[in-house]
Amino acid sequence: MAHFAEIDSNNIVTNIIFIDNENITPGENETEEQKGIAYLQNLFGSDKTYVQCSYGTQKNKYYNVDKETGEYIYDENNQNKKFRKNFPGPDWIWDPERNCFYEPKMFDSWIFNEDTASYEAPIPYPDDGQHYEWDEVNQQWIIV
Repeated sequence: MAHFAEIDSNNIVTNIIFIDNENITPGENETEEQKGIAYLQNLFGSDKTYVQCSYGTQKNKYYNVDKETGEYIYDENNQNKKFRKNFPGPDWIWDPERNCFYEPKMFDSWIFNEDTASYEAPIPYPDDGQHYEWDEVNQQWIIV
Protein backbone atom coordinates (compact mmCIF):
# COMPACT_ATOMS: atom_id res chain seq x y z
CA MET A 1 0.00 0.00 0.00
CA ALA A 2 1.35 3.42 -0.94
CA HIS A 3 0.28 6.68 0.69
CA PHE A 4 -0.03 10.13 -0.82
CA ALA A 5 -0.91 13.47 0.73
CA GLU A 6 -3.09 15.84 -1.28
CA ILE A 7 -1.67 19.34 -0.89
CA ASP A 8 -3.43 22.67 -1.43
CA SER A 9 -1.84 25.81 -2.92
CA ASN A 10 -0.56 26.83 0.55
CA ASN A 11 1.22 23.48 1.08
CA ILE A 12 -1.41 22.34 3.60
CA VAL A 13 -2.42 18.67 3.60
CA THR A 14 -6.10 18.33 2.74
CA ASN A 15 -6.37 14.55 2.39
CA ILE A 16 -4.42 11.29 2.65
CA ILE A 17 -5.01 8.74 -0.09
CA PHE A 18 -4.03 5.06 0.01
CA ILE A 19 -3.17 3.36 -3.30
CA ASP A 20 -2.65 -0.32 -4.04
CA ASN A 21 1.01 -0.90 -4.99
CA GLU A 22 0.05 -2.46 -8.31
CA ASN A 23 -1.15 0.98 -9.47
CA ILE A 24 2.19 2.65 -8.87
CA THR A 25 4.74 0.19 -10.24
CA PRO A 26 7.13 2.52 -12.04
CA GLY A 27 8.08 2.10 -15.67
CA GLU A 28 11.42 2.90 -17.23
CA ASN A 29 12.74 6.37 -16.24
CA GLU A 30 9.85 6.81 -13.79
CA THR A 31 9.74 6.75 -9.97
CA GLU A 32 7.05 5.22 -7.80
CA GLU A 33 6.07 8.72 -6.70
CA GLN A 34 5.75 10.00 -10.29
CA LYS A 35 3.62 6.98 -11.21
CA GLY A 36 1.41 7.51 -8.15
CA ILE A 37 0.93 11.20 -8.87
CA ALA A 38 -0.02 10.45 -12.47
CA TYR A 39 -2.46 7.77 -11.28
CA LEU A 40 -4.13 10.14 -8.79
CA GLN A 41 -4.30 13.04 -11.24
CA ASN A 42 -5.92 10.73 -13.77
CA LEU A 43 -8.54 9.79 -11.14
CA PHE A 44 -9.16 13.17 -9.53
CA GLY A 45 -7.91 15.80 -11.98
CA SER A 46 -4.58 17.18 -13.10
CA ASP A 47 -5.10 20.37 -11.05
CA LYS A 48 -4.43 18.44 -7.83
CA THR A 49 -1.02 18.24 -6.11
CA TYR A 50 0.15 15.04 -4.41
CA VAL A 51 3.25 14.12 -2.40
CA GLN A 52 4.12 10.58 -1.39
CA CYS A 53 4.44 9.90 2.35
CA SER A 54 5.30 6.96 4.62
CA TYR A 55 2.74 5.47 6.99
CA GLY A 56 5.44 4.14 9.32
CA THR A 57 7.43 7.36 9.72
CA GLN A 58 7.14 9.52 12.84
CA LYS A 59 9.63 12.14 14.02
CA ASN A 60 12.19 10.97 11.46
CA LYS A 61 12.14 7.34 12.65
CA TYR A 62 10.59 4.32 10.98
CA TYR A 63 8.13 2.12 12.87
CA ASN A 64 6.26 -1.05 12.00
CA VAL A 65 2.58 -0.73 12.74
CA ASP A 66 0.93 -3.65 14.52
CA LYS A 67 -2.08 -4.54 12.36
CA GLU A 68 -4.15 -5.67 15.33
CA THR A 69 -3.48 -2.89 17.84
CA GLY A 70 -2.35 -0.02 15.59
CA GLU A 71 0.65 0.40 17.90
CA TYR A 72 3.86 1.81 16.42
CA ILE A 73 6.89 -0.42 17.15
CA TYR A 74 10.33 1.07 16.53
CA ASP A 75 12.12 -0.88 13.80
CA GLU A 76 15.86 -0.41 14.25
CA ASN A 77 16.70 -2.60 11.23
CA ASN A 78 14.56 -0.70 8.72
CA GLN A 79 15.47 2.94 9.30
CA ASN A 80 16.21 3.21 5.56
CA LYS A 81 12.41 3.14 5.07
CA LYS A 82 11.81 6.43 6.92
CA PHE A 83 10.54 9.01 4.46
CA ARG A 84 9.81 12.72 4.75
CA LYS A 85 10.17 12.71 8.54
CA ASN A 86 6.45 12.28 9.42
CA PHE A 87 3.29 10.64 8.17
CA PRO A 88 0.97 13.64 7.86
CA GLY A 89 -2.65 14.19 8.70
CA PRO A 90 -5.14 16.78 7.47
CA ASP A 91 -4.00 20.37 8.12
CA TRP A 92 -0.36 19.34 8.41
CA ILE A 93 2.23 21.33 6.47
CA TRP A 94 4.26 20.09 3.50
CA ASP A 95 7.63 21.84 3.38
CA PRO A 96 9.26 21.18 0.00
CA GLU A 97 12.51 22.91 1.03
CA ARG A 98 12.93 20.63 4.05
CA ASN A 99 11.36 17.70 2.16
CA CYS A 100 9.15 16.88 5.13
CA PHE A 101 5.69 17.04 6.67
CA TYR A 102 5.02 18.57 10.09
CA GLU A 103 2.12 19.58 12.31
CA PRO A 104 1.17 23.24 12.66
CA LYS A 105 2.72 25.07 15.60
CA MET A 106 0.52 24.62 18.69
CA PHE A 107 1.99 27.34 20.90
CA ASP A 108 4.05 30.46 20.19
CA SER A 109 6.79 29.38 22.59
CA TRP A 110 7.40 26.01 20.95
CA ILE A 111 10.55 25.54 18.89
CA PHE A 112 10.92 23.65 15.61
CA ASN A 113 13.22 20.63 15.82
CA GLU A 114 14.83 20.19 12.39
CA ASP A 115 15.80 16.58 13.02
CA THR A 116 12.31 15.36 13.94
CA ALA A 117 10.36 17.97 11.93
CA SER A 118 8.16 18.70 14.92
CA TYR A 119 7.55 21.53 17.35
CA GLU A 120 8.68 20.98 20.92
CA ALA A 121 7.98 22.81 24.15
CA PRO A 122 10.87 24.89 25.54
CA ILE A 123 10.77 22.59 28.59
CA PRO A 124 10.85 18.82 27.98
CA TYR A 125 7.72 16.80 28.73
CA PRO A 126 8.08 15.23 32.21
CA ASP A 127 9.01 11.55 32.18
CA ASP A 128 7.27 10.45 35.38
CA GLY A 129 4.33 8.50 33.97
CA GLN A 130 1.75 11.23 34.65
CA HIS A 131 -0.30 13.08 32.02
CA TYR A 132 0.38 16.76 31.38
CA GLU A 133 -0.89 19.70 29.33
CA TRP A 134 1.20 22.65 28.26
CA ASP A 135 0.37 25.96 30.01
CA GLU A 136 1.48 28.61 27.53
CA VAL A 137 0.85 31.54 29.88
CA ASN A 138 3.10 30.17 32.64
CA GLN A 139 5.43 28.29 30.31
CA GLN A 140 5.17 24.98 32.17
CA TRP A 141 3.62 21.52 32.09
CA ILE A 142 0.53 21.10 34.27
CA ILE A 143 -0.68 17.69 35.52
CA VAL A 144 -4.15 16.80 34.19
